[in-house]
Amino acid sequence: MTNTAKAVSWSTLIGFTLAPPILFATGAINESTLKWLMFAGTVIWFIATPIWMKGDPS
Repeated sequence: MTNTAKAVSWSTLIGFTLAPPILFATGAINESTLKWLMFAGTVIWFIATPIWMKGDPS
């Protein structure tokens, strides 16, 4: 579960918060799409990241 959450977290960070501004700057997407993608990426990241960052006491 932790490895899955880590993979989702990192892929969301890259795919939804770093790629959309680059696509917007090149004119590939419009501002509305940029905002929705970044919002979705933020929500998914805030859900997935605490799962693997809380640490494993074992």
